[in-house]
Amino acid sequence: MICSSSTECLELVSGKVAKFCLTNDISHLPCGHHDIGGGDYLNIENYTTNDREQSKYESHLDYADIQMMLDGEEIIEVHPIDNLTVIEPYDEKRDIAFYSNKTRGASHLMRPGSFMYLAPEDGHMPRISFDSRVTVRKAIFKIRLSQNLQRIRFLVMDVDGTLTDGQVFIGANGEIFKNFNIKDGLGIADILPDLNITPIIITGRKSEMLAQRCKELKIEELHQGVSDKLSVLNRIVDVAGERLSSVCYVGDDINDLACMKEVKRKGGYVACPQDAAKQIKSIAHCALTSPGGKGAVRELIDILVANRRS
Repeated sequence: MICSSSTECLELVSGKVAKFCLTNDISHLPCGHHDIGGGDYLNIENYTTNDREQSKYESHLDYADIQMMLDGEEIIEVHPIDNLTVIEPYDEKRDIAFYSNKTRGASHLMRPGSFMYLAPEDGHMPRISFDSRVTVRKAIFKIRLSQNLQRIRFLVMDVDGTLTDGQVFIGANGEIFKNFNIKDGLGIADILPDLNITPIIITGRKSEMLAQRCKELKIEELHQGVSDKLSVLNRIVDVAGERLSSVCYVGDDINDLACMKEVKRKGGYVACPQDAAKQIKSIAHCALTSPGGKGAVRELIDILVANRRS
């Protein structure tokens, strides 16, 4: 969750929304739905605020909200969904779930010019009266998360079947070699730094060859022999002061499933090689056209580059 009235902060959260606000007088747009391109849209709403007891928390999975106050004032209360009680399960068609208001969250006073960015993990309860019931006019930008890659700060990668083709050649003394892709390596070492994206490898196997490859690519976050990938990922993100919504995760098999489900649920982006397991393909935002070890990671990095330029 980000709450601010800063133009610079809005540009950081979504350059697309910042540009739309600069080139359109949203204060005079009629109420209703307005397409802003790329699957994203804007709702202009008018309503009267309520007492807190009449409100309930909500959250979304497919879209992030940027709620911008145009006229009037209201309280928006925010609390992580993990600690809320579901009263209406997630409705996929409406992209919404509702939660009980019994838990007190952080209260944010919204006045004209202020906006709030709300990720899927942010349970939010809008429309609460501040002093008395008033009429509010608000712009709500809905940003499709499968396309909203500008906030990605970490690229988390599996190894076998993702950075390699999945083949492991083993001799009497252990692994002899793995196949790594040069284009993947160039993308990791030369392109990610320009995007301010940190590469992270979390793998269940241990390999000296992988350690050597990471030294060549200057990957400092290498975690081998990991049975609980999600715990490791959560720790890395917490230490960096970030959230899973800033993670792009690419994996190929069921040992990546828990991480990918949680990253997706929290607003991050998940991708897989073309030859990934069916369970992985079924939840991925993007099934890449390249197989594992054949440029899949580079293809994903190129998608990140294209998004930053859009």
